[in-house]
Amino acid sequence: CVTSRRSFRAEPRFQKRKIQMNLSATLTGHQEVEVKIQLESQEDLEKLAKVLGSPKAVHEQENIFFDGIHQELSSQRAVLRFRFFGDKCVLTVKSQARVVDGIMRANEAEGEIDPMKARAAVHNTAAMNDIDSDILRALLDEFKLEPSSLCCLGGFANTRRVFDWNGLTLELDQTKYEFGDTYEVEVETPDPEKFRQQMEALLSSHNIAYKLSDTTKFARFIRAQMAKASAASNPS
Repeated sequence: CVTSRRSFRAEPRFQKRKIQMNLSATLTGHQEVEVKIQLESQEDLEKLAKVLGSPKAVHEQENIFFDGIHQELSSQRAVLRFRFFGDKCVLTVKSQARVVDGIMRANEAEGEIDPMKARAAVHNTAAMNDIDSDILRALLDEFKLEPSSLCCLGGFANTRRVFDWNGLTLELDQTKYEFGDTYEVEVETPDPEKFRQQMEALLSSHNIAYKLSDTTKFARFIRAQMAKASAASNPS
């Protein structure tokens, strides 16, 4: 199954729908609290990278997302993601994500899975039967889904540079969408307001153009796909 116009037209509806499902502890995992700040251009990204010094790691990531054929996950503001990097794959379930003034809060559960089996599931979701993951089993059980009733939505790639900064792990992302690249600073922290203030001061002192993020990477991807589907169904 691949992304369809029907699934994209349903997106605005699920954003307005009342949440009815309380996910289990296996799926909610922990609450992720993250500061997200968008940079205006690649030049701003490189200026910040120069200020931060040598990264301790660089990851080329591929992010692939799944929903139920009838939007069973997205209707509850949940998403299933496979993230491939190096010779690894991490399965993540996120739910109830909200971004306000550059601070994202979301429930998150994740764990490593076999990358070859994950790749097979991207091409045929029925192959998820072969993936050994308590999180995936809990997801399918709670939403009463079979792997074959999941739909691969596609995804995007990003280059992530990882730095140590002020005692935290800071991630500098260049995300590659069909419509173009975006640039973002992210850091997971228990004190997001303090870090946001520190990062804004750093960016301003080096004349780096930025704005506080108001959405997630996944939401940008879905919005672009909806626009693409709408344009295809209404050619000029």
